Amino acid sequence: MIHFGSGKKVDTLIVGTGIAGSTLAFELQKRNASYLICTAQKSPKANTSSLSFGHCRTPPQGELKQTVEKSVSFLGESRQRMKFVYSKANLVQSLFEELGIGFEQRAFGIIPKGGGRGGLAILRKLQREIPSIQTETRLVGLSKKQGVFQALLRKEGIVSKVRAKRVVLATGGFASRFPYSDTFKVQNNGLFKMVQGLGGHLANSHCLFLHPLAFNKGRQILIGKDLSRGEFLDNEGRFVFSNHTRQLLEADSYHESFNQLLLQSAACRQHGSQVYFVLGGRSIRIVPTAHYTAGGIKTDPLAGVLGCKGLFAVGECAADGSKNCGRLPGYPFTAAIVYGKVLGERLASPKPF
Repeated sequence: MIHFGSGKKVDTLIVGTGIAGSTLAFELQKRNASYLICTAQKSPKANTSSLSFGHCRTPPQGELKQTVEKSVSFLGESRQRMKFVYSKANLVQSLFEELGIGFEQRAFGIIPKGGGRGGLAILRKLQREIPSIQTETRLVGLSKKQGVFQALLRKEGIVSKVRAKRVVLATGGFASRFPYSDTFKVQNNGLFKMVQGLGGHLANSHCLFLHPLAFNKGRQILIGKDLSRGEFLDNEGRFVFSNHTRQLLEADSYHESFNQLLLQSAACRQHGSQVYFVLGGRSIRIVPTAHYTAGGIKTDPLAGVLGCKGLFAVGECAADGSKNCGRLPGYPFTAAIVYGKVLGERLASPKPF
């Protein structure tokens, strides 16, 4: 581990402290590798990972081919990358067991036990093993000279230079406002311009993963047991969803039917009504929210940024599929953990690539 300061040299600079960045730092720390991890936030847990329930898609061996093919045909994903991630999905359970995180089986994979924010539980365990995370430290410049990256990091108004053999971007993705939602995200265009300046390419900025069951201005999402105890009604008390969709919700098997949920709730709004979840006399207004953005930096199956050797993109800043929300539910956490563990092992070796 290298502490922050101007003129420092590290083997690996990690920008972002979500599941992907923290898993990578955890793996490098275990191997006594030289790295620096930073975040622009006041807390290393202040990111979208901490807001998630932590559902990870881990298909059984017998369903591996089917999951890959669905990702390719339905989402426009890379076959090579899907094979790489899903064939190593067992690394998710390995990480949970290593960190002492209890988990349970769900519709398409595993989720941390406890019923709360599973993503936050994972982050807490990971970050306890990382001695120093630089907070309120923003990447403001990135260049490459003679095969070495020169990163400019700003903290408390002071800009310091860090030299790194490799840089791993593990940050949030594109941002925008979204139809039928009152949520928005702060734009992060500076990072993507840096990548383009280094020869990298962007893709799929139009593709968003919308979650249809959000409330509290999109900050919270309905899942699990509550769905089987309440009903989704419009202003007049009519059911918003079809009988088949309601059965899927009650059985907690709706994750492959997000498009149906979005279309049926949109039809309700187009008729001038709103969607409410009614439970025990309490009504909660439901609005779709941007759960993830599929647009981002183009990478190869090993997370290397196309067009810039030594630069990697993992997590939401990497581009996913080009169709139908870009990714399957549960894929982001699985991919973040897989890439964090695989890159950690490779980047710590004497000859990583």
